[in-house]
Amino acid sequence: MIKWTPTPNFEKRITQAHLVPRIRPAFVEGLNHELQTKDRPGKRASLLNLIRRPAWNISLAILVILIISVFAIGPQKVYAEFAKLLGFAPGIGIVDQNSPIRVLATPVSITKEGVTVSVTSAFLTTEKTYLAFGASGVPSSAYPKKETGGGGCTEAPFLLLPDGKKMIAANLMGPIPQDVNQVTLVLPCIFNTLTGTVPTDWELPLQFVPSTNGLAVTPVVELQIATAPEILSGTPTPKGGAPLHLLNVLEIGNQFVIQGEFRYGDLGKVDHDNQMKDGSIWVITNVNITDADGHKFDNLPADDIPLLTATVQNAETWNLQINKGFSPPLTITYEMEHIQPIGASQQTKFIFNVGQNPQDGDKWAVDQSFSMGGNTFRMISISYSSNSGYVFQFSSDPGTGDGWVNVGIDGFTENCGGGSGGDIKSEVFTRTFCITRQGNTKFPVGNLTGTITFQPVVTENKSFSITWSPKTNNQ
Repeated sequence: MIKWTPTPNFEKRITQAHLVPRIRPAFVEGLNHELQTKDRPGKRASLLNLIRRPAWNISLAILVILIISVFAIGPQKVYAEFAKLLGFAPGIGIVDQNSPIRVLATPVSITKEGVTVSVTSAFLTTEKTYLAFGASGVPSSAYPKKETGGGGCTEAPFLLLPDGKKMIAANLMGPIPQDVNQVTLVLPCIFNTLTGTVPTDWELPLQFVPSTNGLAVTPVVELQIATAPEILSGTPTPKGGAPLHLLNVLEIGNQFVIQGEFRYGDLGKVDHDNQMKDGSIWVITNVNITDADGHKFDNLPADDIPLLTATVQNAETWNLQINKGFSPPLTITYEMEHIQPIGASQQTKFIFNVGQNPQDGDKWAVDQSFSMGGNTFRMISISYSSNSGYVFQFSSDPGTGDGWVNVGIDGFTENCGGGSGGDIKSEVFTRTFCITRQGNTKFPVGNLTGTITFQPVVTENKSFSITWSPKTNNQ
C-alpha cells in the first residue's frame, strides 16, 4: 500500500500565505448597489463626506478597477498570473519569488584531525530555510557497533543568533529573521559518533546575502482541471463509484506535477485505512502511467511538492511528476488486489521457551510443521528484538494457497503496533508479535504458548484508471 503525508491544500496555502481574500460576487453586487445609492436623495451628505476624503476615493477607485479587471479578464487567468509569482526551487519546494530570498555568501568548512564539517549552501525565504551541511572523513570506528547496543552522540546542532537565541539546525527548517544575516552553526558533536573518537564543539560562522538573478527558481502555474475527470470506458467501477480522483495540476518549467487521491470509501464501507467493514483489504500493487501512443513513464513522486490534504476520510493523496511532450491524454492506472476472507479461520497452538531474560538479537531454532487450510508450512525459528518483540520465521511449499497467518502469544497483547498477519504466498515469511518492555507491565518470558491463526482468502485483481490532458490555447 502506498502511503502519503497530508499537508495543507496548495491553493489554500497560497491564499493564507499572501492574505489575498477571495472576491465574492455577492460583495461585488453589494458594492455596486452602494455606489448607485450614493446619488439618491438623502444620501448627498454621505457622498460629500466621501469627496472630502481623497485617500478613500483613490482606494475605492483601485478596488473598482480591480474588480472590473477580474471579471473582464476572468478569475482563472488572474489566478494563473498570480500563481506565476510563485516559483519552484529544487530541494526547497514552492517559494514566493516576490519575497526576499537570501543565500549563503560563501561555503564554509572547518577541518580537525582529518574530519571536515562543511556548509555548502543555504537558501532563505520568509517562510523557511534550507541548509546543506554535513561531515566527511569520519572513520567507521567512530560509530557504535551494532552488536554492542551502545549509542552515539544525539545532541542536535543549532544556529546561534547574534542576540543569543538558538534555532535547532536541520536541512529544512523555519525562517531566520530577515534582519539577521550572520549566524553561527554549532555542532556539539557529530551525530551518532562515540565519545572521544572524533573532535567535538564545532562552530562555523555563516553569512547570508541577497540572492542574484542566477538563482534557479522556476515559475509555478496551477492549471485548471475539470471537476469530473474522464474515466476510461470498461474500467471496473464499484457501486460507490471510481476511487481514483484528480485534484490539482501544477506546471513547473518543463514538467507537470499531478496531484490526486485514492478514496477507499468509494470501494465500500471502510473500517480504517484500506481495511473494509467486511474484513477484506485493498492493496495497491502497481501504478502505470501511459500516453496515447502507449509510451510508459516512470512513477515519480514529486518529493519537493507537499501532498494535498485528503478531501475525505480513508483516502491516500499522491503526487506524480512527468515531463512535457507526451501525447495526450495521459492515463494513470492503479493496479489493485482485493483480498477477501472466505470461510472460517482455523487455529493451532505451540509451546516455546525463550528463557527468563531474552536479549536483543537472541534466536531460537525451531523445526515444527503445521497443517491448516489444506496447506503445510513450517516454523523455522523465533528471534527477539528489543524494538519490536518476537519474530517468527516460517517457510511454505511452492504453490501454497492464499491465506493469512497471524501469530499471537497467549495471555499477552501487542503494545507497539501489531500488523503481524498477512498472506503466505512467499516461500519464506515472518510474523511479528510486536511487544516491548514497558515499566512493570508483565512481559512474555520463559515457557510460552503461542497461537497460529490461519484465514483462507481469495484474491481478485482489479484496476482503476483516470485520464488527463493539458489544455491547449484553443480550449
